[in-house]
Amino acid sequence: EELHQLKFKFGIYGAASGVTCGVRPGQLYYEAQDVQQYIDEWDVDFIKSDNCANYALDSSVRFRALRDALWRNGKKKNVVLSI
Repeated sequence: EELHQLKFKFGIYGAASGVTCGVRPGQLYYEAQDVQQYIDEWDVDFIKSDNCANYALDSSVRFRALRDALWRNGKKKNVVLSI
């Protein structure tokens, strides 16, 4: 909230896979939960999502799941998604 009062935007980094490039937990299969937390609790303006891990599941499917979760919550706030 303080960042927004200072006219800053707040962003977060994640990955559309099981792990991020930094070997932290990724967003795969947690897209709806993550987006809800990002918007409702953290007031995120920007999400950067990478494709660090190589899975049999096509990356377009994984990114689509994150996009769809944002669309479902988009009525609350517009969030920029960078892939």
